[in-house]
Amino acid sequence: MLNHLMPPKHYDQRIIAVDLRAQQFGYAIFEGPDRLLDYGGGQLRPGGRAGSVLAARRTRQLIKLFTPSAIVVKRPDRRVTTSRPGIRLIANAIRREASRQLIQYCLVARNEIREAFSTFEAENKYEISAVLAQMFPELLSRLPANRETGDSEHPRMVVFDAISVGFTYWHESETNESPPN
Repeated sequence: MLNHLMPPKHYDQRIIAVDLRAQQFGYAIFEGPDRLLDYGGGQLRPGGRAGSVLAARRTRQLIKLFTPSAIVVKRPDRRVTTSRPGIRLIANAIRREASRQLIQYCLVARNEIREAFSTFEAENKYEISAVLAQMFPELLSRLPANRETGDSEHPRMVVFDAISVGFTYWHESETNESPPN
């Protein structure tokens, strides 16, 4: 369930949606549910504490540039945070930066993303990415091809995952009468 501190203002709320990997950071800037302002990604090498410093710096830059009312982060999987504690450090750095700037911080779980895209019958990341490219045609040229068994994930997938986090935030806030606790 989304972790809201205050109800969203649908008409003009600007959010930063974030997907984290051990050494990658994907983001998407939304203004309302239908307007994708910007998106991108970058490396957080070497990860860990150094990665958390880079993530905090990048978050500060995005906050200064876009003045969001919320930062929405995909909740790291427990298995991943146990095997790669650097992700927890990076997520905490982003949460602290949001707190410093008095910006709402929300978490979106993987199952919420799946639920938000179930109406489109999108069952995996690549199907979700294709749905997003239909919603936001500017993404079509950036759409990664389906990966074959044994292939590594395309580096741009972190950006599509961040966009799916933002879409899920809006989907959840529009389908619930009142925001969840």
